[in-house]
Amino acid sequence: MAAVSATQAAVVTDGFDFVENLVVGSQNYVQTAPVDYPESFAFISVNDLKTYAFDDVFGVQENNIDMKFYIMGGSNNATVRLYSMDGGNNTKDSEYKSGDKTQADFTVKNATRFMAVKGVDFDAATVDQLKSLSFTGTNAVNPVNEGDVIVFKTAETSKAADRLGLIKVHSIVKENEASSKGVITVSIKVVKPAKVETTGFRYGVVKVGTYGFSTGTVEGYEGIGSLLSIKDLKSYTVDEAKSNFRNVDIKLHLQGADSEPRVYSMENGDSKNSQYKDAEGNTLQSLLTAETTNATRFLAADDIDFDNVTASEIAAIDPETIGKGTIKPAAEGDVILFKTDENSTAGSKVVGVMRIDRITLVNNVNKELGCYTVSIKVLDNTESVSVPKVSNNEWSLKGKSVCILADTGSKLNVYAAGSGQLVKTIDVVAGDVIDFSNFSGAYIVSYGGKSEKVIF
Repeated sequence: MAAVSATQAAVVTDGFDFVENLVVGSQNYVQTAPVDYPESFAFISVNDLKTYAFDDVFGVQENNIDMKFYIMGGSNNATVRLYSMDGGNNTKDSEYKSGDKTQADFTVKNATRFMAVKGVDFDAATVDQLKSLSFTGTNAVNPVNEGDVIVFKTAETSKAADRLGLIKVHSIVKENEASSKGVITVSIKVVKPAKVETTGFRYGVVKVGTYGFSTGTVEGYEGIGSLLSIKDLKSYTVDEAKSNFRNVDIKLHLQGADSEPRVYSMENGDSKNSQYKDAEGNTLQSLLTAETTNATRFLAADDIDFDNVTASEIAAIDPETIGKGTIKPAAEGDVILFKTDENSTAGSKVVGVMRIDRITLVNNVNKELGCYTVSIKVLDNTESVSVPKVSNNEWSLKGKSVCILADTGSKLNVYAAGSGQLVKTIDVVAGDVIDFSNFSGAYIVSYGGKSEKVIF
């Protein structure tokens, strides 16, 4: 193969992750690299801006592969193409193989989308210019020619999820004119993720499914449930949550043929709880009780800059203004304030802010089956949450320890705040300090005729 050379002018890289002159193999080099380019394979990772061999990613990091080049050999229709990882036979996945396995056997097939563009100067393109483009992508560019500039957006499932980028095709070199073996040299610019102010917050990006994810069995979305926990910043299935429903706070929904986005508390808003079921078919409506239902409250807050809002600004918001049990309709990009229920395991009336980053329909048949990607910032007020005001002469609370101040001849009893169930009884005397560090959530502590609600 002839030597590859690509000379570029100075490239605008401010706000981008950038790789220059990346050599990528065609489908024939998915497992074994070309002799002249021992580090050049067929699978491209946007997160790492490098190529990988089949065996390096299969069953291990499939979500880290976003695209692949393909060379159609022969004298007729001998085009070069750029494909996403989804699309099956339409994106030639069976031709990328190692041993008896092919890319068709991947569990995660990132649905990267592409759009060839004219009049965009790759070298001079800025982040703002790229974001201003009207993007309507497909899973393939055919044909690909030297000099082409291609916009792409990574998939929600990608390790580099939801990122915009540009590809410049510098050269295409084949073994011979009719060969499907070859290398493509490209440069890639990818918009860096936004910097998020997280001081004073617990922060996370969480994927949450609609009610069709209640049992966690949606193919390609493994590990994603339909109930959002503010304490854990993750989603749970109904089966995972039902041992402690006070640990889940929010439901996300798509309504009807228009897939209208909605945000619900754990209450039975619009009678939706009957749609959430465990593996045995029991509905959330039948499983929840008044004592185990978190009445999370919301307030639309599109005037808040999610990325840059500070903890002090969120803490200054009057929690009493956050009072809605439902937000409908919602939309991608919406910023929503929330306040946890007084009995939530996340803490009593803890305030946070959530942004709907992306909503993805699983298919085009069920318009209510979708996956949300949400970014969440929760005030990290552990100290104030863990030390509620307790004023009596028999016992006091310090952190997660109960200090016995006086002998009353009675036992210390601890009850679950939601159900009233007795969970612990201890014989105590003055001076004892009882450690409750393994407890989490709202409880009633009773001793010497004094009962107080506390949050551990």
